[in-house]
Amino acid sequence: MWNGHKVAYVCAMFFGTRVRQKRGTKNDYSAIYMEHIAKNSTCIDKIIIGCNIEPWHKVLYDDFVPRMQEYSEQIGIPIETFHRPNTNYSYGSWNEALRSHCEDITFAFLMEDDYVPCKHGYDEELLSRYYSDSERMEKLLFCASWFKTEDRIPHAAISNGIINVPVFRDNGNEFFLTDRRGKNEGPESQATFLDSFSGKGLQIRDMAAEYCVPFINNIRKVTLYGNNDAHILLAPKEVGPVTISESLEKERPPASSLISIEAGGFEVLRGGC
Repeated sequence: MWNGHKVAYVCAMFFGTRVRQKRGTKNDYSAIYMEHIAKNSTCIDKIIIGCNIEPWHKVLYDDFVPRMQEYSEQIGIPIETFHRPNTNYSYGSWNEALRSHCEDITFAFLMEDDYVPCKHGYDEELLSRYYSDSERMEKLLFCASWFKTEDRIPHAAISNGIINVPVFRDNGNEFFLTDRRGKNEGPESQATFLDSFSGKGLQIRDMAAEYCVPFINNIRKVTLYGNNDAHILLAPKEVGPVTISESLEKERPPASSLISIEAGGFEVLRGGC
């Protein structure tokens, strides 16, 4: 609970092979992200895990559900799980969670299963920074880890972040989804999932002005976006809770200016907070 508002941690789960992995790899990162959620969260009221599955993943899901209930009892936070067809990547999972499992939730951290919160109190810090102002409660739809405006389609380039559930619900209650499945369709889904909220006077917050945002390009290379000197609050599981392994090649793009611009039908806020 934060300032009287219920908060959920919404995780998109996938048991299958990731782009940066060998074909046939099976994944279950639950032990890792549950450890970090339990250790670092201070105001999470509920964890929602939406599993995108192929038919042959059902046996993995059936084993996964009771283990999540055991975790729930261990960490003292309710956990809800559901499964759905493997379409629209994380955005499809998040969309169903927001529409069907967040009736009493005001804020939801939208996370992928291979990212973890890596600073104690990350949730209260981010909510206090971005949602203490009453006007933002009414207009600020989404805070993205990194919002990219240089491409043809401005979009939440690293989409882990916070969504204002009442604003989501009152302005259409659904991401723009097209049942994409192909391995090359991820960037297109990433660039368009917020399109259904465009042109409605809403705001998007780019968190990369205040935080350093790591991204794993491949198994040997990490790109650091945003503020190079700032804390890392949300990071890929390979990065670890505090520092980035010295064995990984690191790349630091120049930090963006602290500005407010109109992009893709949203006012994009950077800095000044």
